[in-house]
Amino acid sequence: MDDYKQSRSGLWLPGEIVQKEIEREVVVTMTTAIATTQGGTAALAQQVLLTPQQVDLMLKDYDTTGMSAEDKMALAMVLVEDMEISQEGFVYRPARWTISKDIKNGVFVDPMGNPMEKVEAVVLYVSMPRAEFNHADDNDKKPLCSSKDGITGTDRNGNVRHCATCPSNKYGTAIDDSGNKTDGKACKESRMIYWMVPGFDLPTYISLPPTSLKAWDTFASARATMKVSNLACAVLFGLNLQQYGGKKKAAVIVPSSGRKMTPLEILQNKQIRDKFIAQWREIQMDRDDYMQVSQAEGTAGNAPQDDAAFTYQPSSAPDPDEPPAF
Repeated sequence: MDDYKQSRSGLWLPGEIVQKEIEREVVVTMTTAIATTQGGTAALAQQVLLTPQQVDLMLKDYDTTGMSAEDKMALAMVLVEDMEISQEGFVYRPARWTISKDIKNGVFVDPMGNPMEKVEAVVLYVSMPRAEFNHADDNDKKPLCSSKDGITGTDRNGNVRHCATCPSNKYGTAIDDSGNKTDGKACKESRMIYWMVPGFDLPTYISLPPTSLKAWDTFASARATMKVSNLACAVLFGLNLQQYGGKKKAAVIVPSSGRKMTPLEILQNKQIRDKFIAQWREIQMDRDDYMQVSQAEGTAGNAPQDDAAFTYQPSSAPDPDEPPAF
């Protein structure tokens, strides 16, 4: 029994499994402190009960030599309370991931600038915004027209446009960096994916370029058909460079199913999603998103955005209900 420990439920399980469960509980405790703060709940630290194992894990990076068990518990509670207070005084906005097509087959770049060939994340929410910006003026931050749902947009003069019949939603209306018209659309469509990535205590997001929309929609449709919940199963995001027009390249996502979430993780991510989803529904594509999706799809304004011009061809069709082999 040397390699076994008693779990919170009283069962004797392999020590590695018990340790991972303790770590997840600490993550839930700390993330709950952050998420609950957005709702204005006071005295959260007094409501959190920490086990000795959780306290030891929270303080593993601190020198606690000579501290009593009571002092360690007090310090752990201070850290939880400080996380609550640290989230006050600002309106939380999720940090942005980007896609670079200039390294290998394309890489994801996290908010700190670190490149990653693959990202495994729990998808919390996906919006379908569209926007058109003045491509020639970097200082013009206001969209010419924008839509939160990809169906109805509003231009900067307050006029309502229907995206399906809008002139800017036609091919040949895009403009490149030199001011020349190209084959693409002036109005860029995206999928803004809000996700939880390991190592990040709060949700972040990525704006998919038009060339990745078919890949994502196909994968998401397969998961829906198989009744695979986004909270129940992570998504493994990869990238592949695809050529079009004989010259240009576009970084296209290659999604597949990742690991299945534990019940505790599902509850944790559900709480986080409920806290922020109303805010996410109101976020529109800004100029940085617009320029990023333009660059990820190829030369700004030049990439194809429909099935006729671009065909997504994964190397093998992913099974939405089975995690990939690593």
